[in-house]
Amino acid sequence: MKKLRSLVLLFVATRSAQYQTTPVPVPDSVKIFLDKSLTLLETYSLERRTVDWPRLRQTVYQRA
Repeated sequence: MKKLRSLVLLFVATRSAQYQTTPVPVPDSVKIFLDKSLTLLETYSLERRTVDWPRLRQTVYQRA
């Protein structure tokens, strides 16, 4: 019974998180990490000339 209750609680929590409509701001530490990572990738990537970096940055920040 406890397993079933836990499973139902987990299901409800994931479903409610899936339908969250208000964007949650990215913490400063995450933004700094993403900025540094993307800058390094843009600088040293072998495919750097074929990547649309502004679009990639926008997509990464939206998904973060």
